[in-house]
Amino acid sequence: MSAIATLIRPNTLQSQRLDPSLRRATPAPMPNTSRDQVIKVGAPSTTIVDYAGLCEVPTPDDTYRPSQDKRRRGEDILSYKAMPYAMFVDGVRDAYSEALGLEPTSESYGLARDGRHMFGIMAWRDPALEQGIAVALRSGHQDARGSGLTAAIATGAEFTICTNGMFPRGAQVSHKHTSGILETLPGMIAAEAAGARAATIELIESMAALRAVSCSADRFYAYLGILQGRGFINDTLSNRARRYWKACHAGELHAEHGQADLHSALQAVTGGLGGRVTPSGSFGAYGGALHVARQIAEHGGGSDVVIPPLPDMREYA
Repeated sequence: MSAIATLIRPNTLQSQRLDPSLRRATPAPMPNTSRDQVIKVGAPSTTIVDYAGLCEVPTPDDTYRPSQDKRRRGEDILSYKAMPYAMFVDGVRDAYSEALGLEPTSESYGLARDGRHMFGIMAWRDPALEQGIAVALRSGHQDARGSGLTAAIATGAEFTICTNGMFPRGAQVSHKHTSGILETLPGMIAAEAAGARAATIELIESMAALRAVSCSADRFYAYLGILQGRGFINDTLSNRARRYWKACHAGELHAEHGQADLHSALQAVTGGLGGRVTPSGSFGAYGGALHVARQIAEHGGGSDVVIPPLPDMREYA
């Protein structure tokens, strides 16, 4: 069977907006923290950039394939719809700012694989909440093999102790770079933004519940074993989490994370994720760590807890 030819058509979206009906929110500066804390997701080769740097990433062209349907012979079918990173980021910023009635306070981005993978975090400070509202974003551009990351967002909370972001798996929206993404994605983002404040409050309450569950060192090691067994983290991330746990309990790092409770266990894992998780695996790692901790807490911290699968993990592998 002969290979199907791929047709390329120039992308003309670089200066367009995802949802022109929204008021344009002002891009925020990067957080005033160390490089490792600016963005908690990114392999060692990740390049950290601000919004201006993100806008400089070139957008690939759209690709089409000849239709294999006899009824549509001679037609070209869109196989990949490219979307500029700035267009996606602006759309998320505008929608969340509109829904929250706030301007973002910080945003930062990581680029991997020569700019083909992008991950970002935006934050808004709500005076009525003890923690900031945050949204994680990821997207990607098609590579030579024709594959790329889906455009996805997850609402969470910004914990200001060390800027560890917390993003529950349930608060997540994603769309492949296929026909209709520019028409469908704005509504999906708007719906997620509308529930951002409630999702953050729920997450803050979950953190309080984790603090009420005791966690010894051995129980923490068991927690790491579950995460490894479920494929949420690997050996390297487990070792980093263990070092984070020990450093906090020795008073060498964040004292707030050196408590004998399940919240400190979760913070050790998310702290260990910083600088080592790729954008493609970010949502699964963060979401999986929180999912398992919540299940343990709901069962009173018992060792006989049966943890259900995390839904739709294939989206985040």
